[in-house]
Amino acid sequence: RVRLLTNQTATIIDIDSTHSDTYGKQEATNYNAHYGTEGYHPLLATDQDGNLLKAVLRPGNAYTSKDVKAFLTPLLKHYRTQLPTTDILVRG
Repeated sequence: RVRLLTNQTATIIDIDSTHSDTYGKQEATNYNAHYGTEGYHPLLATDQDGNLLKAVLRPGNAYTSKDVKAFLTPLLKHYRTQLPTTDILVRG
């Protein structure tokens, strides 16, 4: 809605993963050797203004780019449908 109201013609979608430590026995938590802790490794999509567009919670041992295509495809289809004249740059 914001993009439609402000008439923006371009957007940048940032794809990134992060690590979130867990304590105890949370479901689907796993050890991440890079961070050296148990946790989750969510995949996030944000725009250039820092707005969260999409997120998926993944086990802590998920590789950074695992399933990025499946994650990104519906988001891009949504933007193409809702904002067909918007130029989209994806960076990761």
